[in-house]
Amino acid sequence: RNYYHTMRKLGKKKPQKTIRRPKNRVQEFFFDVAVSNRFELTIVVLIFLNMMAMMVEHYRQEPAVTQCLEVVNIAFTTVFTMEAVIKIVGLRWHYFRQAWNVFDFVIVVLSIVGAVLSDIMNSVFVTPTLLRVVRIFRIGRVLRLIKAAKGIRKLLFALVISLPALVNIGALLLLVVFIYAIIGMIFFGNVVHTGALNDLVNFETFGRSMVLLFRLTTSAGWNDILYSLMVQPPDCNSTHVIRNGVARPTLNGNCSFPEMAVIFMASFVFVTRLIVINLYIAIILENFNQAHEQEEVGITDDDFDMFYMVWERYDPHASQYIKYEQLSEFVDELDEPLGIPKPNIIALTSFDIPIVEGDKLHCLDVLVALVRHVLGDIEDSDHFRNTLDEIEKKFRETFPTRVRTVAISTTMRRKKEDIAAKTLQRAWRRHRVQRAFRQVTENAMALAGKSLSSLPPPPSQASLGSAASLRHVKPGKPAPPQLPCADVLELT
Repeated sequence: RNYYHTMRKLGKKKPQKTIRRPKNRVQEFFFDVAVSNRFELTIVVLIFLNMMAMMVEHYRQEPAVTQCLEVVNIAFTTVFTMEAVIKIVGLRWHYFRQAWNVFDFVIVVLSIVGAVLSDIMNSVFVTPTLLRVVRIFRIGRVLRLIKAAKGIRKLLFALVISLPALVNIGALLLLVVFIYAIIGMIFFGNVVHTGALNDLVNFETFGRSMVLLFRLTTSAGWNDILYSLMVQPPDCNSTHVIRNGVARPTLNGNCSFPEMAVIFMASFVFVTRLIVINLYIAIILENFNQAHEQEEVGITDDDFDMFYMVWERYDPHASQYIKYEQLSEFVDELDEPLGIPKPNIIALTSFDIPIVEGDKLHCLDVLVALVRHVLGDIEDSDHFRNTLDEIEKKFRETFPTRVRTVAISTTMRRKKEDIAAKTLQRAWRRHRVQRAFRQVTENAMALAGKSLSSLPPPPSQASLGSAASLRHVKPGKPAPPQLPCADVLELT
């Protein structure tokens, strides 16, 4: 299940083109300012200061305080307008690619409109203070920068992914309230105003019935409404109803139906409070548990964002491909859990990632391999294969360029080819060395044989003996007698 949810998220994001540095000097300066971390931190600090300035505003404040806050608001509006201008000039149309920038731009425009048309908006539309309050939501961008805010991000993530289901539950709740509003008008539309019932809280019209029942979905004062709906004579007239000074005879006058009131209120509270409202809680808790499980697995949306941020440096044109030679360096730059520090050649080889024409690898193939490495081996089954087919179909829709390319090799096959090539090269070098050594040896032996044949014949034994005897004769002395070899052996 964790593998399925993780793989489903892979198809929701794609590599983005890197914003190129402008060639114009003015735009280049604004670009450097817009992408710098100091500028981002300065804007975050100003957002906090703006929020603190709005906290100063209070009921029945002095005119001097009001005037001072108006000046402060104009100052903050000017600063945030300059921020938008700097980013638009530096980033050009790329500024509107990010949702946070679009949100900031809308807030700036509304702030300018509120400052210019404050008098008209006070009298016709809404107070400008409301527009300034919306600016506080910009503090949400801080959650992207602070790693300690993971818990808050997880809660917001659970709420966001719950919105589609919450809309469906809201439609179901609206249907239930609609039905009970019609029933309330039929049985309690003529009940006399007493207790909690008055000119606004009653079942006389469809609109008032809807408002009252929406209040009762929170269980706010449902017992008081039930007590007022159980009115009986002499507190009411059981024969007719007086409307606009005219008496009209009705079935029960302006009295109620006590038994029906109990059934109506008990069933409504049970259905809305104990079933429908609890469905809201169940859906949010389910998605929160899902977010928590994904965090325990070790792969979150932040990890995917980090993957594509590093990918942009290797693929600035968003072609969705990088060179095979860049794979090791790219994976080394990734943070945990997707990153694998060097040496990582063995791990990347074992992933068996497809290689397409031009020795390139697709971002999805690399990401899928890294996700499988983190999640571990998945048990194969028919259901799992069907799930993979669904995921692969979604991948084909999200990454059409991947479908048009054909894999010519894989990292495993490429490594085997490299090893085989190196083995053949070593064998060929060894053969060449051995052949060269054998040729040198043969040449040396041939040269040695030719030199021996040109030498003079060796001396005879007699000449060697006389020469040896001459070495022991001193001048002026007779030579010692020579003994045959057999006599010498006999003497010894």
